[in-house]
Amino acid sequence: MVKKRKAPVATKYAKDAQDMFVERIAECQSVIDHLETCPAWTVIKKDLLIEKQRIDDNWWKVKEGSDDLKELRITALAYMHLLNLTEKYVMDLENAKKQLDVLQNTEKKIVKDFDPN
Repeated sequence: MVKKRKAPVATKYAKDAQDMFVERIAECQSVIDHLETCPAWTVIKKDLLIEKQRIDDNWWKVKEGSDDLKELRITALAYMHLLNLTEKYVMDLENAKKQLDVLQNTEKKIVKDFDPN
């Protein structure tokens, strides 16, 4: 007597675009939730604002074209990036949700191919 075998079930499969968007949505939401409720982040943002303001108040004292001025500009940009981190993740979350919606609702929205003409 021959035993029947069950067909193998795929447990691992390559991620498709929808999987990547779902994963990104979960990541962004997790970061946003944590940053909004983290008391340490509030203190860090306050300190970053103080340091950025110190740069804004004193940049004019540094000689134009000097390496110190370049360093102050880079530091100020880094502070701004950190201060806007929550907004960046909110924007990424919204974009991922829009892209996922387009992929899941193809009967409502037609995804256009790129046409340079």
